[in-house]
Amino acid sequence: MSIEYTNKLISEIDLYISNLHKFLSYDTEHFRLTKTFLENPEKMLHYLLENKDI
Repeated sequence: MSIEYTNKLISEIDLYISNLHKFLSYDTEHFRLTKTFLENPEKMLHYLLENKDI
């Protein structure tokens, strides 16, 4: 196995781990929104539906 190939493989693994860490992080917009909704669904529903013209 060549050194270039090994370095490329290591770089790809590092990138994968970095992206995986971001995905699993609690500091994502999706996590915060879901957490907020689950903590107070009535308030979130009011906020989401207050300006809707149905």
